[in-house]
Amino acid sequence: MSGRVLVTGATGFIGGMLAARLAADGYDVRCLVRSAAGARAQALERAGFELRVGDVLHYDSLRGAGRGIDAAYYLIHSMGRGGPRDFAPRERASAVAFARMAREEGIERVMYLGGLGDRPHSEHLRSRHETALLLRRHGPPLTYSGPGWWSGRKASPTGRCDTSSSDCRR
Repeated sequence: MSGRVLVTGATGFIGGMLAARLAADGYDVRCLVRSAAGARAQALERAGFELRVGDVLHYDSLRGAGRGIDAAYYLIHSMGRGGPRDFAPRERASAVAFARMAREEGIERVMYLGGLGDRPHSEHLRSRHETALLLRRHGPPLTYSGPGWWSGRKASPTGRCDTSSSDCRR
């Protein structure tokens, strides 16, 4: 397989594993990072990934990130940035800025890993679903998938990310 793919969140657990898997499958992977100076970003660069510095909270910093890209993975989550009351507005602003860039720069599809369940009962999960709606409204066609269960570095004793999508919508 081939194609050019942009991975956001590549310095995170799922994004890093996804970038490596896409590269192993023959895709040309560009990673969007907030800073190229961080240890995880430097490890991506040493592994041969193209880095593009940009912050999804600032549309102007995203310009050019999507040029020549066929598809993008949106794995951004703002819960760890700023205060706990500010994450939902950051999620909204990030989704709109990224979707706008993706649409304007000709990305054909965005894939988004959202939250669990159809009827979110927490502010966090409502925000994840709202992010999907904003990506769909402002960007190119969206594939929205929800994890089959919670995943991450602590999800299993091996530290592997073994999930299957339980929900996938276009």
